[in-house]
Amino acid sequence: MERFFVYSRDHARPIRLMVLPQDGGKAKYINVICVEWDMEELKYIKNSIRDKKLRSISLEKVLSASYARGDDGETMQYERQDGDE
Repeated sequence: MERFFVYSRDHARPIRLMVLPQDGGKAKYINVICVEWDMEELKYIKNSIRDKKLRSISLEKVLSASYARGDDGETMQYERQDGDE
């Protein structure tokens, strides 16, 4: 999962997480942009136009991570190449 956290943080790209809600309930998917993490929690911003508030979740609640829909992990298309104007 750390590989996806690094990708999201370094390229400001959303990733898809499967998480257990704080209240117990069923697992659900959320699209987030990772800001930072440590051994205990992940700090993120929801990938939503209306909601850009910094949130955090315990890493124990994160079940899996993957690329967001439509993203294949290719970073060259998002980076400005030398000589382009």
